[in-house]
Amino acid sequence: MFGPAARTVPSRNSTFEAEFAGLNFVKGGELNYQTRMDGLEADWHATRTREVHYSALAPGAYRFQVRARIGRGGWSEPCSLTFRVLPAWWQTWWVKLLEVFGVLGIAGLGAWWRMASLHRRNRLLEDMVAERTLELALANEQLKNQSLTDPLTGLKNRRFLGLCMPDDVAQLNRVHHTALKQGDARLAVNIDMIFIMVDLDHFKDVNDRYGHAAGDLVLQEVAQILRLATRDSDTIVRWGGEEFLVVARNAARADATILMERIRDHVASHVFRLPDGRELHCTCSLGFTFYPFVHGQPELLPWERLLDLADHCLYAAKRGGRNAWVGLYPAADADPLLLNQRIPAGIGELIWRQQIVAQTSLPEDVILEWDGNS
Repeated sequence: MFGPAARTVPSRNSTFEAEFAGLNFVKGGELNYQTRMDGLEADWHATRTREVHYSALAPGAYRFQVRARIGRGGWSEPCSLTFRVLPAWWQTWWVKLLEVFGVLGIAGLGAWWRMASLHRRNRLLEDMVAERTLELALANEQLKNQSLTDPLTGLKNRRFLGLCMPDDVAQLNRVHHTALKQGDARLAVNIDMIFIMVDLDHFKDVNDRYGHAAGDLVLQEVAQILRLATRDSDTIVRWGGEEFLVVARNAARADATILMERIRDHVASHVFRLPDGRELHCTCSLGFTFYPFVHGQPELLPWERLLDLADHCLYAAKRGGRNAWVGLYPAADADPLLLNQRIPAGIGELIWRQQIVAQTSLPEDVILEWDGNS
């Protein structure tokens, strides 16, 4: 700052003391002095003593100046002493740079720790929200399943059928339309849906004789029998009371009677053992039909009307003697318009006009009754 000739002083010797005197052999008592430590002071300071003292000078470049005058005369040219106080090691630029980096590092570490803490907290909150969301979803699913499930048998209920059938029927219609485009050979594969109504015979006698607890046990075991007699892809619905509905998907109507007989036989041969050790036997009656009822016209009869038709078949089996099955098929040359007009109210008439055909496990001499129509 004050030139290369400046002396260097270590930081431990940062105290500056100086004595000075002006040359005046005539009026020595009238000498006035002014001093200034350039680098520390901007103004001159008058003094009557001939010494100065500066302690603990900060590191840097300094120039000590002193001037004198006699009385009120002019000031002499200042005498100067230039020197530089060296910084201590902890005052050097690289230490200060390290301090800056240290402060920045500490600040950065603090910010990182804060962000990590917030991240951990957010992740904890997200995990809690995800857990609660999953619990809520499971609870909603459980409530939904409860609303779609019969609590006694664990089977689906009517509400479930109402929710799933529109999609199942739409898909089946597409399959049949595709099969028609590819030729009649495709119609031999399992692309039918069979509706099977199952009703326990004389179930009221079970409740009256053995009690409702025994009746509940019978219903639960019948539900298990139906599960074993059908496929996983089939839907079993507790239709109401002692009545069940089986919806067999991807089935062939030509093999329908095999399934009917299997269900009938499984129920009839099953031994129902009550908690008190008593045993009882039950039989069931079945009614069945198909969707679509007529190949090539899947939209001719809605599935709801075909369920009603299967129910008519069920009661025909009951009136015929029970422990049997009855099903209805369209005749090969059936008139679709007439079927649409008369099913299910005119079943007897349609059979007489050879528009539909009944198949049954009842003896041949049994005349089926259709709600009063023969």
